[in-house]
Amino acid sequence: MHIDISKLLPYVEKPGRYMGEEDNIIIKDKARVKMALAYPDVYEIGMSNQGIKILYSIINAKKGFSCERVFTPWTDMEELMKKNDIPLFTLETKRSLKEMDLVGFTLEYELDYVNVITMLDLADIPLKSKDRGSNDPLIIGGGSCVYNPLPLSEIFDLFFIGEAEEGIVDIFNTIDDGKKNKKDRKSMLNDISKIEGVYVPGINKQVQRRIIKEMKYDNIPIKPIVPYIKIVHNRIAIEIARGCTRGCRFCQAGIIYRPVRELSLENILKVSHEIFKNTGHEEISLMSLSASDYREMKPVIYRLVNEFRSKNVSVSLPSLRIETIDRELLELIKTVRKSSITMAIEAATQRLRDVINKDYPEEAIERSIDLAFELGWKRIKLYFMIGLPTETDEDIVAIAKLLNKIGNKWKRKNIKVTVSPFVPRPHTPFENCKQISMEEIMQKKILILNNLRARNVTISFREPEVAYLEGVFARGDEKLADVLINIWKKGERFSAWSEKLDFKKWQNAFAELNINTDIYTKKSNNQLPWKFIKVVDEKFLLDEMKKAEKGEITKDCRVDICKMCGMCGGEIAGEMKTNSISKQSSFVSRKIKIIRKGSTFRPKVRLRYQKIDNGKYISHLDMIRLFKRAIIRTDLPVKYSEGFNPSMNLSFGPALSIGVSGLNEYFDMALENITTIDIIEDMNKYLPNFLQIQEMKQIRHISGSLNSIINLSIYSIKGQLNMDEEMLSKTIEIKKQDKTRIYDLNKYIYSFKFDKNTDIAINIFNENNLNILDLISKITGLDKGAVIEKNIVRKGLFLLNGNNILTPMDIV
Repeated sequence: MHIDISKLLPYVEKPGRYMGEEDNIIIKDKARVKMALAYPDVYEIGMSNQGIKILYSIINAKKGFSCERVFTPWTDMEELMKKNDIPLFTLETKRSLKEMDLVGFTLEYELDYVNVITMLDLADIPLKSKDRGSNDPLIIGGGSCVYNPLPLSEIFDLFFIGEAEEGIVDIFNTIDDGKKNKKDRKSMLNDISKIEGVYVPGINKQVQRRIIKEMKYDNIPIKPIVPYIKIVHNRIAIEIARGCTRGCRFCQAGIIYRPVRELSLENILKVSHEIFKNTGHEEISLMSLSASDYREMKPVIYRLVNEFRSKNVSVSLPSLRIETIDRELLELIKTVRKSSITMAIEAATQRLRDVINKDYPEEAIERSIDLAFELGWKRIKLYFMIGLPTETDEDIVAIAKLLNKIGNKWKRKNIKVTVSPFVPRPHTPFENCKQISMEEIMQKKILILNNLRARNVTISFREPEVAYLEGVFARGDEKLADVLINIWKKGERFSAWSEKLDFKKWQNAFAELNINTDIYTKKSNNQLPWKFIKVVDEKFLLDEMKKAEKGEITKDCRVDICKMCGMCGGEIAGEMKTNSISKQSSFVSRKIKIIRKGSTFRPKVRLRYQKIDNGKYISHLDMIRLFKRAIIRTDLPVKYSEGFNPSMNLSFGPALSIGVSGLNEYFDMALENITTIDIIEDMNKYLPNFLQIQEMKQIRHISGSLNSIINLSIYSIKGQLNMDEEMLSKTIEIKKQDKTRIYDLNKYIYSFKFDKNTDIAINIFNENNLNILDLISKITGLDKGAVIEKNIVRKGLFLLNGNNILTPMDIV
């Protein structure tokens, strides 16, 4: 059943989170097996998750199977849904989650667990597995957190341990077969438990992590959904490799994603062009746990930069490993855009770096930072950890000393530092180690700050309470399920958000259930409850811990001998030593420059567009991003600015308030040359129906920007307003964000008319302009949501010159 949410959208902070309808969305109304792919956080974070994109593409490619998306509603939406008795729904078809066969949660962070409870409650699905019946969907969890599924084992029906590209299809086939044969819930779970990688609490006694043998082109989502609103990572994300053999002893991902598998250079290039064509994103991010270890990294960056430079598409890497940074690599990365560069140093002394298996000297750290600044980067981001095994005060003070050294050498540069407490995680060499207390975290923080002198270093610390909760749930057991339900009932939501975390509620919940959390954070004697999940050879983990205690380094097996972790049978041992030199020695770096047209003449066009229907819920900045992507996909010769971060030469008129439609809105666009492309028709193909260009004219006369010449706007409000007309000639006060602004309406109101509808013309000034929603709310006493429901439309923007009222199109 389709759920109508249109009445809720005017009352929420970000309506774009719940609309759906995005570009490249897949809607399959009829399917034998239906799944809701759930992420227990807001849309902006969940839509940045690569795993969701992969599974969405794979499942929907199968005939008879469908996959839809759902995210945790923000607290304003949750309250409205409960008040209006609206169940949690998917974005694709607005179906209730109760109508799904399977609800699959991606679990990447322990503090998101409480949001799982919120989502189950909103969907009217019993919170514990034992209470669900035949009319409830199966609840499955996957992701890095399920390598210790015990804290959630009473809440979830099953878990998938490992890489799900192939396993999820097996689960769908099993459910499909079970539905055809009318099997009950228990029988279906029993059948699914036999699939490799599946853990069903109460059935499986041991589970082997499932992996895919190779990275296939067929599994890559080449038509990812393009959000209407800004998300955390709005970019082309290409997973160039999976797995890492560097062997950092604190790193869970480096263990659970072994062995290393790489996507071929040819497939990277092919996928980049296809996703670019389908999205119009301006950045290509090459993703991997250790992207700079990719065997053909320099050739692939060179090819990508060369092939995308004319489109001003940047190529980025995540955090770079100190050992792999050199001038050639940085010169390639900087070619199109230089923003910031990130390096994970983790420990500031050689002794502690040896303990955690970070095999590089301080000279290499300094050389990498020097190179970045010399080549034009204005800021760097550095990451350190505190509370690592064997750590001393000397190691902590060394962090401040190293930052002082770097900061004093580069006084005009910006150095941003994040310090995070170490949290021992399952299936790592440090899984048995003690986690330092919140008090110890604060002591180490003070020690760093007392020794930090460099003024250009901005340092932030992860909250001790957050690290504490991470540690409890990372190594927790079945008792914690009741804690999650208890804390949720107390009103806790979005614990991963610092402004939402209420640590006292957590403390009270633990106390009420008589749970001593110290048992989860203290040092263990290898009595670990998650050992029924098989990942790497246990002897390998124990040997690595012994080497850490001795301060011994383990060489990367890709450039050395096999380390017997049990993941590849020794197949990749030494492969970088034999292959990397021959492959990269023939590669010659060339400094690439963006070629600009020599002529000083730049044609300019003015476009008139509409922003209607659900488009009124898209912010001005998000709308600009939609236009930019359409321009890129149309391959228009748009002019870019010069400098380190080239941007399109676009100029928009006054922004519409969220919740207000616009019938005649404008923007100007500078081009490199006259084009034969039908700009209106071609761009509209890549724009949503609620945002369409209506008219275009070439600008032949020099004038100011749209914002500087437009001085009048006319609004129409559906129906008559219940108000005193004399209010429109008074002085009003409007309070926003603890600031009160005074408006003399005689100055701002140009004209008004009351008939079947209400028309108001408002003067526009260079600053301190009057927001139409604030005005109507003030003079009617209605709240903002009720005002938006009045269906306010900006009919036009004008240039008032004496008695003449012109449109921006009249003066081109």
